[in-house]
Amino acid sequence: MYESLSKISVGWGETKIRSYLGSFMFSGEDIEKFVKVLSGGEKARLALARMLVSPSHLVLLDEPTNHLDMISRNIVEKALSNFSGSIVCISHDRHFLNQVTNKTCEVGNGGIKIYDGNYEYFEWKKKEEKDLLLNNDRVVEKAGKNKNSYAEKKRIRNRLTWINKRSNEIDKAIEGLNKEINDPENSSDHSLLKEKLDDLELLEGEYLELLEEKETLLK
Repeated sequence: MYESLSKISVGWGETKIRSYLGSFMFSGEDIEKFVKVLSGGEKARLALARMLVSPSHLVLLDEPTNHLDMISRNIVEKALSNFSGSIVCISHDRHFLNQVTNKTCEVGNGGIKIYDGNYEYFEWKKKEEKDLLLNNDRVVEKAGKNKNSYAEKKRIRNRLTWINKRSNEIDKAIEGLNKEINDPENSSDHSLLKEKLDDLELLEGEYLELLEEKETLLK
């Protein structure tokens, strides 16, 4: 095990290699074990240790926690959380996704939709989208019963669709502005901060107006 890592960790001394392996729960005589005698969980931890030892901008993973015991899974999650590059992974492990990821890609209907959060955030947004569609259908149904007008139903549906789209655009814009405002590099640029704060105030005002209009349409 020690030898398999020392071959790729150019410039590392024995102390650094042992310390690094220790962060993956390998210590003492375990470090001298042959790879062929390692358990499945140990092999997975060693593979990840070898993968992350070299500077890299991107790591691709397919079901990285499959067949891992709880200790190995926690080590893998911690190591990937501390990784400074980008990680693209496929996994059915919801706990792992919630611990490691900050973006979720949904593939379907001939396209890809990106959600700016972990799996828990993705589930929340999907429920929100489903609730919005149900509300839209109820509003259209109500308009049909009360006014019996195809044109009115279409107008309400189109307006609600636009409001939802614009609200999502504002959400993303507000998120971007908050990142710029909270960026330490911009802390001394008072002119820029004032400009961003003004933009933020305008967007938040528009967002509230859209919510009020939507509530009126949903009554």
